[in-house]
Amino acid sequence: MLAAMPFLADAAQSIEGGWIIVLAVTLFLIALGVPLYVVIGAVVFLCYFVAPEYANPFGDGFASNFDRTSEMVELIETPDFVAIPFFMIAGAVMGRGLIAKRLIDIATAWFGWLPGGLGVSAIFACVFFAAISGSSPVTVVTIGSIMVPALKNAGYTNSMSYGLVTAAGGLGIIIPPSIPMVVYSIYASNSGVPVKVEDLFLAGFLPGIFIAIMLSVFTMVRGRKAKRQPFVLKHALQSIGDGTWALFLPIFILGGIYTGLFNATQSAAMSVVLAMVIEVYIHRSMKLTDLPKLVSENALLLGALLLIIMLASGFSSFVEDREVPSSLAAWLREIDLSPLAFILVVNLLLLVVGALLDIISAIVLFVPLIVPLAKALGFDPLHVGLIFIVNLEIGYLTPPIGLNLFVATSYFKQPFGLIVRAVAPFVAVMVASLAIITFVPGIATGLPNVAKGQDFWSPFPTREMLAEQRAKEEAEGNKRKDDASMQDLMDDPEVLELMKKSGLKTSAELAAEEGKTPPPPTEEELKKKAEADDMRGDPNELDDEDEESDVEGGDAKAAAEGDASKASDTVGADVGKDAAVPDAGPVDAGPRAD
Repeated sequence: MLAAMPFLADAAQSIEGGWIIVLAVTLFLIALGVPLYVVIGAVVFLCYFVAPEYANPFGDGFASNFDRTSEMVELIETPDFVAIPFFMIAGAVMGRGLIAKRLIDIATAWFGWLPGGLGVSAIFACVFFAAISGSSPVTVVTIGSIMVPALKNAGYTNSMSYGLVTAAGGLGIIIPPSIPMVVYSIYASNSGVPVKVEDLFLAGFLPGIFIAIMLSVFTMVRGRKAKRQPFVLKHALQSIGDGTWALFLPIFILGGIYTGLFNATQSAAMSVVLAMVIEVYIHRSMKLTDLPKLVSENALLLGALLLIIMLASGFSSFVEDREVPSSLAAWLREIDLSPLAFILVVNLLLLVVGALLDIISAIVLFVPLIVPLAKALGFDPLHVGLIFIVNLEIGYLTPPIGLNLFVATSYFKQPFGLIVRAVAPFVAVMVASLAIITFVPGIATGLPNVAKGQDFWSPFPTREMLAEQRAKEEAEGNKRKDDASMQDLMDDPEVLELMKKSGLKTSAELAAEEGKTPPPPTEEELKKKAEADDMRGDPNELDDEDEESDVEGGDAKAAAEGDASKASDTVGADVGKDAAVPDAGPVDAGPRAD
């Protein structure tokens, strides 16, 4: 048995046909109709099983292949993540109370006189409600419960009534605030492309209004023969008076975000508090004791959503660990895909993915792959975010996994095929809207650009723009290197000394002569200057040292001359003394050298 262990460890490193196993199990689970989180969990487990990071099944690290606890904890601790349950609870409170009804009354009073006016009213009621609920299915149920009977009474067909409300409910995730936008912001930032939730909310406003207008134009054409409600100014003004607090809620929440009063997470909490205050104390349509029951009813949906996010995060981690994004980026560079071709491929991919996956799962799985590549090709991450949201919202309206289709089928108790046929014309309108939003980036990036003090319109990326941008970045990089090298040369003590001897002026001296204040020296420049001063020394100290040297030298010379004089006198005296003494006898002087 011990001898077999190395063989098993080697075999685990590469399971032949492993990806076929993953695909087969996935299709089998989908055919059984198991919940989506089960399918995703099984896929993640099998991916780590057929391509483990730690291959030895008997080693200490093998269990770490399936341990994603740290990543889940990190995700839960993300500040923006807390906004998701808050927005869900706020939507449930507003759907249970009178806020939604007041918003519908306002839309009907102001738009009911148009051709297809009641349908247009339903669309803008979805817009108003989406601005505070942040959820597409909640918008479908809440607005549909009131507007579908009204549309039928006004002469709209069943197909038109169901299709209109189901499609317009999709605006719930496009008009900010939006739960999928929060998730997109988290995973785009984690992939190395920072995206602020507040900026994404601001970017979603114009695309949401644009799609609402496109749907309204289509509805006005289709419903031009339906009954209209005459416009009465008194009634319209009264509807605003009755719905003041219903309108105040989205204005306060979005206004607080865009003015910086609070961030997205704080706005989600504020929406729950304000919705409860309005419904309990102003509209008196609820009691505080109803809140626990309301939360418990939405706990199952919230739990399923959070579980999907957690399991999908495991697959995202697997993809990143296997360096799939970098490999995909390298492949795209090899085939030299243009920005136009890239965004067309992305749109087609997301339309297919949206039809097969829940929107949250799709964002978690594909944002880390696509957003860095799009950024490298010149696309604004906010623009890409809206392309994601609109594509996946269309997926909510397409079989086989269209969530809004199942919600409408269950709530309105209609056949699935009838709902699909009813929604199809509106899906075509949304696809056309998606194409315009894709190729006119300013619709998504205009408001964020203005908020940053930039031009409203943004150009669509092209090969020429990318080449110019890369050349500019390369030139700037070279210039910075040259400037740094030149500055290092000018700061060299020997060069400064040579310039001084040659009578040349430094940049600081020239700037002073022109009346300009030179920029403050950096820490590195100060350090170099100090080193240069140490090398050259202080001139005053040098002068003092020279003077001391001169004095010491003079004293030494004088002392030396004095000693020499004394020595000469002594020698002279000795010579004189010797001459006066009588010769005591011959002295042997040694050999004589002539």
